Amino acid sequence: MKGFTHFISGMAVASFFPQAVHMAASESSFILCLGGLFGILPDTLDFKLAKYFYKSDFEVKPDPNKLDAREIANGIAQAVNKAIETGRGTVQLHTMQIASNRWRSYLLRFDTKTSEICVDIGPEVDTGQIPFDGTELKDPEKAHARVKVNCEFYQQFDKVSNIAIMTGPCFEFAKREDGKMEIVFLPWHRQWSHSFTLGMLIAFLVGLVTFFTIPEGPHPELYTIPRWMLYPLIILFGSMVHIIEDNEGLTLEDKRIAETIVATHARLCIIDPLQAYLGNDGDMLNAVRMRNLLRNLTRIAEDHRCAILLICHMSKSAGNKSLY
Repeated sequence: MKGFTHFISGMAVASFFPQAVHMAASESSFILCLGGLFGILPDTLDFKLAKYFYKSDFEVKPDPNKLDAREIANGIAQAVNKAIETGRGTVQLHTMQIASNRWRSYLLRFDTKTSEICVDIGPEVDTGQIPFDGTELKDPEKAHARVKVNCEFYQQFDKVSNIAIMTGPCFEFAKREDGKMEIVFLPWHRQWSHSFTLGMLIAFLVGLVTFFTIPEGPHPELYTIPRWMLYPLIILFGSMVHIIEDNEGLTLEDKRIAETIVATHARLCIIDPLQAYLGNDGDMLNAVRMRNLLRNLTRIAEDHRCAILLICHMSKSAGNKSLY
């Protein structure tokens, strides 16, 4: 989920405490924002701290002056082969920066049917990922590569990864009991930072501080919870709602879509991006599966007279115009 969504969810949880709402309204307190801040804390710890301490087995650093899709694919295959032998392998992919506002993009996907690592080198893009015309790689042997590995892939995230700007992604390959090779996107994400234990520990420490430093304030008789206790409780529930939202992922078959439309009397529902809500067995290339998924949304739209807008972010590939 987006950070802004987690922030809003944290503030919403904080508003469940009438005392906090009263403080925000009558005392111009920012206590509701405390829930929002700790609503985004788990992801902040991951992307600002955890990823810099994670050590990968292999690193792929493509040279923008010597472009070769096969070299990138072979570098990823090294991590897969290590996982075949030892049960686990990780690889860090790096981006190709050409200038301050110019990057060379490339696409990566894992073909679950043929057990191949597929790499396509795309055009040069700016920081907004807008491609520069005429920068596509002309040599097809250098621009496209497929490297076969001796295992069957299993993946749960979006099928295509677009590596273009800033820092590249990290992948972990872990052998499952059924023999398949599970592909884990950002293995350092949603680990220790997304734990109830950490939330309770931070709340406990904050509670110790507020117990000795926060006075009762005006009209303490109106409060069922001591003022000092509001702060650790909001911190705890703000971080907990983030963890729950991440673990209880929404799919196109989820009944909560219809329930939310009914509860809010919505006339427009926007699902963006479509790929994020396909579920573990969703595949946009599987026409039968997609037809079944969309049939559920069609029924919801008809039953509740609500327009459902699906936004699909198509990958930018060399030689083709962007599709949306």
